[in-house]
Amino acid sequence: VRVSPKYVFCFLIAISGLLVMFHILGQVSRLGFGHAQLHGLVPLFDLEEETNVPSFWSSCLWLVAGSIAWFAAYRARRDARRDWPHWSGLSIIFYSFGMDETIQFHERMGGFLVRFLQIEWIRPTGFVYYVWTIPALIFALVVFFVYLRFLMALPRDVMRLMVVAGVVFVTGPVGFELLEGPIDEAGGYMNLLYTVYVTCEETLEMAGVCILILALLRYVAVRSPNFQVAVGDTQPPTN
Repeated sequence: VRVSPKYVFCFLIAISGLLVMFHILGQVSRLGFGHAQLHGLVPLFDLEEETNVPSFWSSCLWLVAGSIAWFAAYRARRDARRDWPHWSGLSIIFYSFGMDETIQFHERMGGFLVRFLQIEWIRPTGFVYYVWTIPALIFALVVFFVYLRFLMALPRDVMRLMVVAGVVFVTGPVGFELLEGPIDEAGGYMNLLYTVYVTCEETLEMAGVCILILALLRYVAVRSPNFQVAVGDTQPPTN
């Protein structure tokens, strides 16, 4: 079975775009016509809500990315390459992000930080109203610098795609939540501007993961171009 990274990317982007379109239609119904439910269809495709279709899709995207990274780690370790711990680390990070889409650990962490800061008489406000964005940005920078040499050693097109994926993804959940904070603080949660920011945030997040999967598939195509899976009692082919 031949898998084209380009076709997989187009498929993932198409599904993500369809979910964004359903979200936009639901928000038009909510904001423009006052119908916030439509028999449950609006919250079912609301990008801001959890445990619905978009959040499940985002979890699936991260699980796909984590599985490809795990496969890259397996092949690297089998071939005695020194980069297998980096791929293993990426696999763990991607799986964790997939779980976070369901359990919303970052929001729980944000609540803990708010309570801690209130104890210290510091009140999160303005662009850092969603205080979890600060440790998230620090984490992103740490991962970038830890993986910098690893990135530089990747094939040029794979490296570029992974950097683009990281920038697009971080711009979504971190960048736009910095803009959403002051609106929520002022009592404008889910007003028109807030909804626009949420739509951009979640669209960039899904787009970033899709680009990441494209990069990972291209890497696998370079490192394991003849990889096959055998089903049955016969010995699987080896490269």
